[in-house]
Amino acid sequence: MMADANTCPVKCIGTSEGDGGRYYIFRDVAGQERKLTRMQLTRRPDLVALFGGNISWLKSHFPHHTNVMKSHPDGSISRHRMVLDFVISDAADWLMSECLSKPMPAPSNIRIPNQDSYLQDLIAQFLHQADLMDGISLDLRAELFMPAATAFANIATCMREQTDELKKHLKHTILAEDHTP
Repeated sequence: MMADANTCPVKCIGTSEGDGGRYYIFRDVAGQERKLTRMQLTRRPDLVALFGGNISWLKSHFPHHTNVMKSHPDGSISRHRMVLDFVISDAADWLMSECLSKPMPAPSNIRIPNQDSYLQDLIAQFLHQADLMDGISLDLRAELFMPAATAFANIATCMREQTDELKKHLKHTILAEDHTP
């Protein structure tokens, strides 16, 4: 089932830029305006709180299925699929795309937000994850799990190469003063 913004109990308002990067703006089920980052939208507690604890709409539009077996008195076993939960990443992606489809407010001439704060955060996260992968690789080498150790070392190298590519796209913060009377 495709998600429909008209039936969603949470209203997507748009996005804004701030010191923490991009914020996705919503009106939650209680009618309060909420600003969430991409990271917050991918965490189950934050997403569930946005929907006021009622995840029925999320489960019906982004279902996570599981197979269930049931034994009958005659000894036969039947299998069927049931919705266990919702897929957090699918729900978060849909909510972010809905916010991004809304028109952005007109930019202020007083200050243009730092356009690369999100990119700097992403680079820092990549480097942190690469360090973790290197640590796992060293632990596995000590336990003589060489194929897995090599795989984690390759992942770390790839992540560092990606950060080098991302660093090429960093811009500098632009500040402007408003000289209008």
